[in-house]
Amino acid sequence: LENQEGEAMALLSIAACRLEPPAPQPLEALGAAQRAMRSFQALRHRRGRLRSLELMQQAMTETMPALEATEEEVNLFAAEGDVAGQVDALRLLADFYINARMYGEARSALRKALTLLAESGAIEKEVQTLLLLSHVEELLGSSAALKVAQQALTLSKRTAESGSAADARRVVSRLLVQSGQAPEAPNRRAAMEALRDLTEAVRKRDATSFQSTMKTLENLSGYEESDVKAALIVEDDVDQSGLTRFLKQQGQLVSTTGGSTLMTALSHALLYLSFRLGGLGYGPRFRRCYAYGVGQEEDEMHAVAYLRHLSSQEEWQKNMEIQPPMLDSMQHSLNAITMT
Repeated sequence: LENQEGEAMALLSIAACRLEPPAPQPLEALGAAQRAMRSFQALRHRRGRLRSLELMQQAMTETMPALEATEEEVNLFAAEGDVAGQVDALRLLADFYINARMYGEARSALRKALTLLAESGAIEKEVQTLLLLSHVEELLGSSAALKVAQQALTLSKRTAESGSAADARRVVSRLLVQSGQAPEAPNRRAAMEALRDLTEAVRKRDATSFQSTMKTLENLSGYEESDVKAALIVEDDVDQSGLTRFLKQQGQLVSTTGGSTLMTALSHALLYLSFRLGGLGYGPRFRRCYAYGVGQEEDEMHAVAYLRHLSSQEEWQKNMEIQPPMLDSMQHSLNAITMT
């Protein structure tokens, strides 16, 4: 049919399938993605080239060839005068650097993208790039993370995209809280209103409202642990045992594949609040445990948990040959059984 674009799209589908578990075939995936890339380059098909590049990165087991392929595509877009393609390729390059924990190089790629975006008028993309740069600055431990996020927030006010503005407000709020400036967080007022709703849900033992409000808080930031503690510990509640039982029971019910096991997701915030009430306050990097209560039998209780790893913890692994946050969180998973 001589449909070069259709053939290239089919090759992308093949490459993606070859990367699927349980038995990925990276060499076959790489070959299909490279063939698709050549076709898309001939067609000057930006989205196809970027998707091909993304799959090539996933298929390559060594860092340097993947970096070389990405940088080659950045240079090719530049030679073609395709600013949008160059920016997107630089974003992919930055993502690759972040995954490889090469944060300085990621920062350099994002700064190049922002230089190109400054004259493009693509405000939405510029906001998202600034937020990614803020994340990289945070990974580097730089105080510039807050300043960059605030630039993104200011810029987001010039776009009609509400999603970018919400993302920027959340990031700025979180960073202000971390720096001890919670009252200045742009989401502070909304967060405090949500916390009042949370207290009301606790008083009424309204599980649906409780869960909805907790999700709202997670999407807002702008509050401190002490604020959550004040909202949940209702001292004038005459039924304190009922209050404690209600807080322990909160979670979402899910079924396993077999349909016979009931699991209750324990609130991450409540798990670590229980430690704080017991005199143990864990910082954000040490709160890596996410626990579930498993369907109880008559005289038995069971719990399972997973530990969420942060790329920023790799420095500990390199310097200490262990990761204290993961070791602590393994112990935290044992406490989940007492909360089911």
